[in-house]
Amino acid sequence: IRPQTPALPDGRDHLAAASQRPLAYVSFGTVALYQPRPQLITAAVRALLARGLDAVVTTSDPVLTARLTALSPQRVHVERWLSLPTVLERCSLAVCHGGAGTVLAALAGGVPLLLLPQGAPSQARMSNACARRGVARVIGSQTPDTITLLDGLEQLITDDRLKTAAREVAAEIQAMPGAAAAATAIEALITP
Repeated sequence: IRPQTPALPDGRDHLAAASQRPLAYVSFGTVALYQPRPQLITAAVRALLARGLDAVVTTSDPVLTARLTALSPQRVHVERWLSLPTVLERCSLAVCHGGAGTVLAALAGGVPLLLLPQGAPSQARMSNACARRGVARVIGSQTPDTITLLDGLEQLITDDRLKTAAREVAAEIQAMPGAAAAATAIEALITP
């Protein structure tokens, strides 16, 4: 069935309104075991800023929030929670760990990805599938250097094939039957 991330009103329409620069979403999930060290998120945001993108980051770490905001208060927006469909419709790319929720939300929105799997086998499988489909650039190191991050971002920014593939996958996802169709099919199977 079609994966769906609910778009809830979150009152954060201001996040991208002030800037004319491209916007990137950065998140490394909610499972503490696989959340990266703050240095990785900071390096990713610095690389985005260096490549001319603004960043929207979700994290609940107040120290990291202060560190990221200090990089550029006008260009880095940090929130504890955001409605992904609302934010991703404004984004040129997403940077994440390869978790299913963020990856599927980004692909449903036609947004290409820079994936940095952090150890969970499911993150590696998701990242590999995205790379094979041509919707993501995957960096295998859990602690990539700045040059590696910049190179990965450069490919996402300049290679239209990744953007085109992400839009194709968004159309494929949209064409999938929704949960209501699945419920109807299940009812038909169990109803004598």
